[in-house]
Amino acid sequence: MASVGACSQRWRTGSAKLAFGRYVNTVYRVEKPNVILSLDADFMTSGPGHARYMKDFYKRRNLDWSQ
Repeated sequence: MASVGACSQRWRTGSAKLAFGRYVNTVYRVEKPNVILSLDADFMTSGPGHARYMKDFYKRRNLDWSQ
């Protein structure tokens, strides 16, 4: 029986090959956009690079509530 993580990884790499014709690694640049729409993808809490994505995302957040 395959784990959920293994199935997710196979789906991710298979989808990339289908889209680009070869296996590629997806790298998000979450520090650049002003708005991120994530539909059924928890990119900041799971998967490769999630800690980096969370760190980069929160760098641009204004957490000063006094304004």
